Amino acid sequence: AEYIQYIVISDNEAPVFAENNETEFVYECGDEAAVVTPVATDNCSTITYSYVDGDIWVDGCVSGFARTWIATDACGNVSSEFVQYITFEDTTEPVLMGCPADLVLACDAEIPAPALVTAWDACDANVEVIFEEIILGEQPAEGSIADCDLITPVRPADNPCVYPYDWAMALFNMPADHKYYSVSEGNLVQYPDGSIHITATMNNVINPANGWLVDVWFQGGMTWEEWSSQAFPTGFKADCGAVGENHTEWLYYILQAGPGAELTGFGEYAGSQLNLSHAPSNNYFGFQLGNGANNYNAAENGFGGWFNYSGTFNGTSVNGAGDFAFELDCCPDYWIVRQWTATDCSGNTVTCSQTITFDSSIANEGGNGNMVTIDAPAASSQSIANVAVAPNPASDNTVFTFTTKYTGKTSLEVYDIAGAKVADVYMGVVEAGVEYKVTYNVNTLATGVYMYRLSNGEGQEIGRLIINK
Repeated sequence: AEYIQYIVISDNEAPVFAENNETEFVYECGDEAAVVTPVATDNCSTITYSYVDGDIWVDGCVSGFARTWIATDACGNVSSEFVQYITFEDTTEPVLMGCPADLVLACDAEIPAPALVTAWDACDANVEVIFEEIILGEQPAEGSIADCDLITPVRPADNPCVYPYDWAMALFNMPADHKYYSVSEGNLVQYPDGSIHITATMNNVINPANGWLVDVWFQGGMTWEEWSSQAFPTGFKADCGAVGENHTEWLYYILQAGPGAELTGFGEYAGSQLNLSHAPSNNYFGFQLGNGANNYNAAENGFGGWFNYSGTFNGTSVNGAGDFAFELDCCPDYWIVRQWTATDCSGNTVTCSQTITFDSSIANEGGNGNMVTIDAPAASSQSIANVAVAPNPASDNTVFTFTTKYTGKTSLEVYDIAGAKVADVYMGVVEAGVEYKVTYNVNTLATGVYMYRLSNGEGQEIGRLIINK
């Protein structure tokens, strides 16, 4: 008879997750975590996988959660838990919105308020935008409404006064060789209280090694209506046939005698001192500020007037009459760099910047009250050079590579964040279209952001140099 054995195979073993399953997953903040099913094996049957996501944890701009898997075979055997750790990191800088373009203004234009720049970040809902503004170059005198360079006027073609030289100051009672002076450097600073301060170095036109240091204050700032309606007779000065057709638009001033009205000699004039007083003494004429006001060459902007002088000249007592006659360049010699920076809570940083320069070729808009302007070299709205800096950031040496638009004198300077010049990298004459390379050692500079300015012709190129040590 048959003998039957009944063999029962039962599945009592749970699935086992493989040891080489990945346990760490990192995603960018804002992305969705993919479902990566781990691999398990079972000795007998098919496997079903399931998972549960734990609570999300947050640490600054980093967040994450644990994903716990189990594997179940067809017999209901359940594996041990397998945990995947999913992390979201922020490696992307914020996005800045509203960053303004560079701006070129007329010399007397109002400087606009800083743009409202905002930031968006996928991980940091409260990212802050930090605004900084620096002024580079020659800043105007504190509290002034205009800070103008003094220029020696050029005699007009018909030279109606028959002057033998171009001059900006004349001492008419001096010997012929000591009568006329040009200005090598000087400023006219205009203040809102109606005062003007002139400081200048005046060089003898025959022997420029000799001359005078000028330090003179003026008061008034009267309009023609105010000037002409005083209790005593007044008028305007128009020399050599000048008609003063703009005299109703000028401002009128009185020279202040005493301290602050002095000429101090240098060179062979050293030890000489002249004290100035207003002329004529009855104040019929005032010192005149405005278009054509120097009565010399109808300068688009000028300042001029008569004075009396007395004092010592090379050991001899002298007195006589004199004249100031300046052209004015009031276009700002500075430029403004505005910077907006956003840093999220993971330290990712983004920056945008705006450079504001001034160009005398742009029509004036009258934005700064009594500020006067003339056509003079200033920042150009056209690109005058191609400039590259590498490496940037720099820690040791960096190389400036530039090609200019114009043949002529070119300078490359570096300024710190406070606007002070820290280096003259290059100064010389260059050929247009020729590539130049200049190596600059940054070891003397501290870590931080600096600005460089390359000047060529009547324009300039401005950029950032970052030092990271």
